[in-house]
Formats: sequence, C-alpha cells, structure tokens
Amino acid sequence: MIIAALLTMFFQVPALQEEPVPVLGVLETPQAEEAPAVMARLLFHRIQGSWKPLVAEEARRQPAARWMVAYQGRALGRVELAPVSSEEAGLRLGLLRSLVDPAMAPRLPCTPGEFGGWLRTADRRPLVIQPTHQAIDPDGWKPERAPEGFKAKLWPALKRAWGAWRPVHCPRGSERALPLRIRARDLVVPQAFRSRDGRWVVAVGLELDRYGCDGVVDPEWFPHWFLMDQGSIRFLGRELTWVDAGNFGNTGRSDILFAHSGYNEDGYVLWSAGLRERAEVRWTYH
Repeated sequence: MIIAALLTMFFQVPALQEEPVPVLGVLETPQAEEAPAVMARLLFHRIQGSWKPLVAEEARRQPAARWMVAYQGRALGRVELAPVSSEEAGLRLGLLRSLVDPAMAPRLPCTPGEFGGWLRTADRRPLVIQPTHQAIDPDGWKPERAPEGFKAKLWPALKRAWGAWRPVHCPRGSERALPLRIRARDLVVPQAFRSRDGRWVVAVGLELDRYGCDGVVDPEWFPHWFLMDQGSIRFLGRELTWVDAGNFGNTGRSDILFAHSGYNEDGYVLWSAGLRERAEVRWTYH
C-alpha cells in the first residue's frame, strides 16, 4: 500500500517545464519601401549561455504571443506578432514580422538622422521586444554628460581603433583633400552612458562638418564607442547608436543593444556577459 501511494504521488507531480529560450528583437521602421511604418525585427536567441543571431526561418517560427516592449528598464506595453504572410515570406529582410495591431506599438520619436537607415528615414527609435513579462536594467545605465577629461583619455584608444587611417578634409573652396591635424581637444563626445557601478560607455569622434569633401565618408569619421572600466578602455565598435540596456538574457546583468548603420549596410550589435561577448546581425541592400 505504501509503495503504491508513493508511486501515485510520483506520477502526479507535474513535470518541470523547460525554461523558454530568451529571444530579443526590436520594433523599428523597416528599411523596405513596401513594408509598414513599424514592424518587429527578431534578432537574437540565447543558446547554451550565449546570444546567437536568429536566421529567417527561426524568426518565422517564433510564437505570436504578446511581446513586451521595453525602454530604460521599464515596460511600455505589449504587442502581438501576426502570422507570417506569403508576402512577408518573400521579403529580402526575412527577420521582419508584422504586428496584429500596429496602433498598439509604443512610439518614441528620434532626432532626424539618429537612426538613419540605407533606404528609409526612421521617425521612431527602435524599442526592445521580448516574449517575457519583466523589464529591468540591473546595472542601471543612464545617459550622462562625459567629463571633459575623457577626451584626453580616449584619444590614444581612438587612434588605435583608426589604425593606419589618417583624417583629411577639403577646406572651403578647395577641391582636393588635405591632411587634417587632430588633437585630443578637437574630439567630440556626442553620447555617454554611466552604470550604477561607475563604468562608462562613451561615443567619441570627429566633428563631421570639418570634412567638407564630396563622396562617401570614411567610417572613421563617425563616433567610436568605448567601454571605460576602472582605468581600462576597450573598443566596442563604430557606426553605432545606443538602443537600450537591460537584463535581456535573464542573467542578472545588463546587456547593451546598439543599432548599426553604414554604407549599404544596417544591423544590430549586442554586447553581453559583462560587455565581453559580442553578437551581431547585419544585412546589405545590393
């Protein structure tokens, strides 16, 4: 009798449910003229402790359940993804998903050119979406004005990131490019973010108005992002724009998502694991 009762109790215990795989996407203005004004772009999933890019087929299989929209560690609302239509299945940008009700998508405006794309100007900033109920930024990243002394500290690191590249410019009335002398005090710091524990993520670069030449602008002219952590400085990338920070992988630490925009190329870059692991999704248009 006792053995029978124990067996009955054992089989009545509900099976432990496997933790859902964290998935990270954004609401964005898609870079496709035939697309709506706002869509969901599914970017990464977390597999075996690391973020990996989603491929188009995986993105199409993601459930349409209500996805939380978050910004700066707080929930802004929820959206529901529509089933993949035959028209969307044929789009070159296969990670895009339509919304059941686009009017439910929260909208935060952005400054002109802040999230500029190759084919279409964004009128809203990308917002993180995840199939979860919680929005939190454990590391407490906040925008702050960088101290003036950061320019001198970042100048050697910026030159290392440039490598052999040397800036040139076309002075007013000149048709030929001339070497441009740059010193630390000439740098600009358009954005900086500080965590609760005193780390900084800083964008630093040159004033683009000084270039003055025709043609494609070298990517070195655009801000370069660095992590400043207890005296160490580490390069994170260039042609990036800060999107958001949050506990996207349910690890108890904040990850940081950037949007990337370059010549004939857009995408997203995700830094995780204490900003030591990088994952990226990029695409071109021709």
